[in-house]
Amino acid sequence: MVQRFAQLLAVLLSAWFALWACAPAAAMRPMTGSMDEPNEFGGGYTYAAPLTDTNRCANDLITCNPGSNGQIWYQHRFGERFSLGGTLFGGQTSLFGGGVLGRFHLLESDRLQLGGDVSLGFAWGELGVPVAVRVAGPVWLYTEPTVAFRLVQPVRVPLGVAINLDDHFSVAAEGAWGFDPFFNPGLSVAETSYFSGSAGVSYRF
Repeated sequence: MVQRFAQLLAVLLSAWFALWACAPAAAMRPMTGSMDEPNEFGGGYTYAAPLTDTNRCANDLITCNPGSNGQIWYQHRFGERFSLGGTLFGGQTSLFGGGVLGRFHLLESDRLQLGGDVSLGFAWGELGVPVAVRVAGPVWLYTEPTVAFRLVQPVRVPLGVAINLDDHFSVAAEGAWGFDPFFNPGLSVAETSYFSGSAGVSYRF
């Protein structure tokens, strides 16, 4: 009886950690849109890899490996200040799942856009501050530092370039550094660090 209970507990804990690990592998939603195109559909690819061979996700329970990931998203803008949407994702480091995306549009000008993101899924959540700065014509630099309730990279800082090809299509490429300052007090920042590269495209209408 005790052995069966221990086995059941191990299965439940494994499932919990697997679900907790599920979260999008990248930001990939540059804040470069406008009120003229309130709908956005997009997709992206991410490759993520740990900095060191000793990288661990949480409390030495799961060893993190490099891998490929994909995600798609849709969001609709309701008025001047708020967008709501959803995402589906899957891959070797993000695992598989979905969630709800909320964005507050706090500041918009021809040169600068600033907002706040709240993303929630099953057993994961994320707070982010998206910022985009126009550097020349259709070219923007963007970032979105995030703090999240997820097993891999609970803190992530991306930096990307987005290009609005026309009024509807936009392409983006970003690199990101993610690390874990919360769940591994015995490990250095380097031992919990991930680096990732992403590319994506979105259609606004």
